[in-house]
Amino acid sequence: MTKKLLILLSLFPLLGLSQEPNTDQIIKMANLGDVLPYHKNDTIPITIYNDVIVLRVNVNDKPLNLMWDNGFSFSAIDKKVSSKVKLNNYEQQESVTVTDGTNNQVKMDIKIADSVTLKNYVIKNSPFLITDIQSLIGNSDQIQGIVGATIIKKLNWSFNFDENYVVISQKPFQKDGITIPFQLNPYNRMYTSLTLNGTTNGVEIDFGSNSDGIDLTIEAIGLFKNSKKSEYKGVASVSVSGEYKFNTSYTIKDFDYNIGGVTFPQKLKLHLSPNEGGARIGNKFFRNYNVVFNMVNSEIILSKREKELIKTPDKSYGYTIILLDGNLIVGGLQSNPNITEDKGLKVGDIILKINDKTKDDFMGNADLKEHQLQHLLQDKSLIIETKTGDKFILEPLPNIYE
Repeated sequence: MTKKLLILLSLFPLLGLSQEPNTDQIIKMANLGDVLPYHKNDTIPITIYNDVIVLRVNVNDKPLNLMWDNGFSFSAIDKKVSSKVKLNNYEQQESVTVTDGTNNQVKMDIKIADSVTLKNYVIKNSPFLITDIQSLIGNSDQIQGIVGATIIKKLNWSFNFDENYVVISQKPFQKDGITIPFQLNPYNRMYTSLTLNGTTNGVEIDFGSNSDGIDLTIEAIGLFKNSKKSEYKGVASVSVSGEYKFNTSYTIKDFDYNIGGVTFPQKLKLHLSPNEGGARIGNKFFRNYNVVFNMVNSEIILSKREKELIKTPDKSYGYTIILLDGNLIVGGLQSNPNITEDKGLKVGDIILKINDKTKDDFMGNADLKEHQLQHLLQDKSLIIETKTGDKFILEPLPNIYE
């Protein structure tokens, strides 16, 4: 089992943390915590930050901004925040060794919160991993931790993305819409069926991923040997261990699919990557709808939105700029008309400015991604200056599929 804490995807390569629980003790810890009886519905505001869902949660009476991530078996708190929360030691085990997004072993402390409070709902004795979230998103209070599957499985959730709130309840919600069944594995990760070009297998539903399509292992590329592909080469993952890897991935946009036995009208992109161990669908697909998670009877209900979700453009600048090792660098190259020999840019080149902003103007890769995305949505150029004094103007152009 592999889990990645996805902070940046779409314009950017993966930044992640994965975990590979494989013992009865880990399964036991992933199912700790008890929700106190409360028989009313509560409404909680949510925000969308870097295309993930964030809500205000009290952990031991300390208010925190936590990302809602049903694909993360535990919950988590950033290590810079954890000292203020006064968590308890878990007597049976001090730490968990996880495999991060670059397959490095990382040891993380496991702690217990006396109480996790969502409005009037209280979960007692819930487990949290202590991790360096800010190393992934930058020094920001926007995301200080994760509401993971240990908490999510104990309640039912009804998200209204038109008005940006979620209703929680111990009773299932009754709504009209498209129904998708799911199953939880022993680590409380959520799976349903996925059919691609007539081949059916399982797929994880992971709201911690902000991908704009379906993420699939590169080993499945044989299913798409006759499909046109757009190639990406560059930094594929950056993890909490500080390591990063370069590899090649592909995007496909012409394929047939259904999810949970349901055929959907919208076109999706398929991302084939060596970082994936299977198949995964992130929250951006589901946010085309208002979404109910009835955990008590294992169903998702998708109902029509009043406001259309802003789509990721089918364009790019060809060059992906990321923050790495304290510098702005060219992190990767996408098949795109901007990628020409006369520009002379290559992966690893140091960038001094991007639209007159330097590395000090960005708290992290989340801010940097948003800067590039907003220019792309407005069909504006990127002007980049390199360490060697060269200046390049990059136009937003459709990627090349061949």
